Amino acid sequence: MAKNNSNEVDIKLKGFYKRWKIDISEDEKWQEFKNRVLNAYEKHLGYEFLSKSEIEDEFYEIIGVHRTKTSGYMSFDNMFDKTIGDSSTYQFLKHQDNLKKILLGIEAISWMKKVPIAKKKKFISDIEDSIQISSVPLQIKINEDEIIFYPLGAKLLDKKLVDDNLDWLQEYPKSYELFKKSLHEIDVIGKERNVVDNLRLSLELLLKEKFNNQKSLENQKNSLGNYLKENNVSNEVSNLFITVTDYYNKFQNNNAKHSDNVNRNEIEFILYLTGIIMRFLNYHK
Repeated sequence: MAKNNSNEVDIKLKGFYKRWKIDISEDEKWQEFKNRVLNAYEKHLGYEFLSKSEIEDEFYEIIGVHRTKTSGYMSFDNMFDKTIGDSSTYQFLKHQDNLKKILLGIEAISWMKKVPIAKKKKFISDIEDSIQISSVPLQIKINEDEIIFYPLGAKLLDKKLVDDNLDWLQEYPKSYELFKKSLHEIDVIGKERNVVDNLRLSLELLLKEKFNNQKSLENQKNSLGNYLKENNVSNEVSNLFITVTDYYNKFQNNNAKHSDNVNRNEIEFILYLTGIIMRFLNYHK
């Protein structure tokens, strides 16, 4: 679905709900999103998965789930008796109640090598439209060879501090992978320490590459100070930046690196703070 068309559909649906005073619950929004995912799968991928067993093998290998193959899988004699619903991948998405598993399934499809690129792109484009039309609190980042989901926070901050960082951080693969991993786990209960620690490591690895040294994050203060001075950053902003990074290190050491005491309500703040630090450093390449 074209972007302009998805905007029109979104506006018309919201107008209909408002006109009839229909209050759509969060559960209903997610169900609507799931239905749109199934429609996009059926439209763009259904036949590929149904007709080629090796494609479904790849999908289940990626998500780490065992599937039982059916005999005579899509032979010429029975191909016309099969429907998209017979695909085990379709069944996985349809009967999955765990939202994160559905999102994993969609991301897994974007990683697959056996699915034609053109079909994957059309599927992913429809998923992007589905997020907007269904009004679910979900953000999607589309890169050349994958998609990344993360919970929607403040749209402006997500764009500037998450999306943009994911673009240029690919120049620093180790830092990029950890930043991306933190996004995958940011809303997972029990992973709070992992998220915060991965953000710290992502920033630490970025500084190591940028300054060409092997210092820990705590020991980069002089390098940061010299870097800011060389790039003509004002004294006030330089002092503020160093002070913020000092407190960032103290938080990490006291709550994640040497302990497991992360407050779930503070994680989004740490994500955006990490993004601010990284984004500012990227201004002065």
